[in-house]
Amino acid sequence: MRALPFADLVHDEALLARITLKFEEVIAESFIRRPHFLQMTRASAVRDRFRMLEDALRMMRGDLKWSWARASDHLLLALLTHLDGGDWSASIQLANGQAMWSPPTETAT
Repeated sequence: MRALPFADLVHDEALLARITLKFEEVIAESFIRRPHFLQMTRASAVRDRFRMLEDALRMMRGDLKWSWARASDHLLLALLTHLDGGDWSASIQLANGQAMWSPPTETAT
């Protein structure tokens, strides 16, 4: 369950704008890369994908303390992994005290 509205987690309006644009880009790309989902491009499907990205970003930025740049680079792969029925958070490992995530290679296509 979300403790705060998403916008309340980002206190910089410029960063919030970049996050929103990145989410839009990732959602559009996810429909291109997973054409079998094209029939579900209703507003609810877009909203569901936004929520998936929101949850992923909360984990990346909040729990893992990743920078925006690092999290941004992983958002598409996290969404595609989720759409393919995987759990991208299960792939997080600690190495030298740092959280690392590597998506399955078949998800990256």
